[in-house]
Amino acid sequence: MSVHSRTELLKSLECVAPALSGHEVIPIMTHFWFTGSFVMAYDDRIALRVPMKTDFKGALPGTPLLSLLKASKAREVDITAGDDAVQMKLASSRATLAMLPPDNFVFKMPKLADDEGSPIKRKEWVEAIASLMHSVGHDTSVPEYLGITILPSKDKLELYSSDGNTMSKATLPLGKSGNTFKRRVTLTAEFCTQMLRLEKDAKKTLLALRDDHAIFVADDVTLFGRLIETSRPKNYEDTFSAHVGPDEMAALYDIPTKIDDMIERAIIMTAARHDTHLTRITVKEHSGQFNMLQFYSASGHGDVTDKSQVPNTQGVIECQLDPKLLRKGYPRMDKMLITERCIIMNKGNLFYMISPNN
Repeated sequence: MSVHSRTELLKSLECVAPALSGHEVIPIMTHFWFTGSFVMAYDDRIALRVPMKTDFKGALPGTPLLSLLKASKAREVDITAGDDAVQMKLASSRATLAMLPPDNFVFKMPKLADDEGSPIKRKEWVEAIASLMHSVGHDTSVPEYLGITILPSKDKLELYSSDGNTMSKATLPLGKSGNTFKRRVTLTAEFCTQMLRLEKDAKKTLLALRDDHAIFVADDVTLFGRLIETSRPKNYEDTFSAHVGPDEMAALYDIPTKIDDMIERAIIMTAARHDTHLTRITVKEHSGQFNMLQFYSASGHGDVTDKSQVPNTQGVIECQLDPKLLRKGYPRMDKMLITERCIIMNKGNLFYMISPNN
């Protein structure tokens, strides 16, 4: 019999629960795996593992185990394991859960070498990944749309993501130690989401990229993720250069503070249950050093018009787009430019671009 704090056990299980599969096709992937030294979960895309000492080895069904622990106020959990089931004692409650033997485990967490790891500054890395998540898509016919692509060079990393309508880019300069990442890879959205979650409270983190997977360590939590493979990689570099060149960089201007409220009103007015309504954006000559930016949004509910002065580096233009795409990028950016080909938002080494519906 092993005795565990209910709250600590629940905390550990909730940490690895995002790697539980939601499909019953392969039952072991819907279970928590207890190895004697760790508890983990694996859904064929990601795996999560935390240390946990147990006197038994086997897999317990994920959702029922979590639900039982959440529904109890017991301080401790007594677990007694048999050959194919465990008995759980939670204060005055008793429960039995079927257990799959450890020979059902279909995955083993890879080990990291002592010299593996990322030279990237942690704050910059997290900011870049969080920003690029805005452009991760869902189109399974284009594998790279499902994650974040990393292009390494000697002194920097370029990161890209796209969903076909938007595209994001981040450039991360490397330190004196140079680049330990050797080839182009694409991280899955699931891996990036969990990496951002685990990083928040971690004191120490480590990232390693290998031929077919990535490993992220946050204190004593280990995250594994398969890489996205594609036979036809997107030419992100040329696409970006075609839209953002020296002229566009020179014309960028500070995003007007009014834009935030203008976007929100546009979203409110274009919201509809079945139809997609777009916001028409126009820039007209105004006076002196300024032009006039206008948002016009209409639907069956009515219409709303908003205006704001912008520097005359913003040329005369007209386009239309879904205003929700603007809201995705706005909070992280401080400069913008609207061109015939795209709306550009930028802050330092971060870029977010939207293709208008013309």
